[in-house]
Amino acid sequence: MALCGPRERIAERLGAYRDAGVTTLICGAGNVEAIRMMAELAL
Repeated sequence: MALCGPRERIAERLGAYRDAGVTTLICGAGNVEAIRMMAELAL
């Protein structure tokens, strides 16, 4: 799976994964800002 799009869409999809019981997220991105955003949304 891939999470692409604006911050709001990614946050929405992460919420759906959380609701489905997903507890692990592997994240790879091309820049530090993207990793930071994912960390903020995942916490």
